[in-house]
Amino acid sequence: MERYNVGEKLQALLYEVRDTEGGGAEVILSRSHPEFVKQLFIQEVPELRDKTVVIEKIVRDPGYRTKLAVRSFDSKVDPVGTCVGVRGTRIKNIIR
Repeated sequence: MERYNVGEKLQALLYEVRDTEGGGAEVILSRSHPEFVKQLFIQEVPELRDKTVVIEKIVRDPGYRTKLAVRSFDSKVDPVGTCVGVRGTRIKNIIR
């Protein structure tokens, strides 16, 4: 389980918002949901944003590994290389 300090910045997926009995709201965040990984990649990889490359499937073992199946609609674009980046730069940015 991850622990966070008050004021610490982090990225997470807004998973759910629930109404509480006191009239407030409970916000549920996730850093392990596959959609979180998908959004991180979309943020980092322009070819995913413009849909030249798409993520077909994501399988996670949170905290250990994540596997993505990617496909390109352009035969000149390597989908894996595009997501990894030169010398792993895109992956390194996502891991941080």
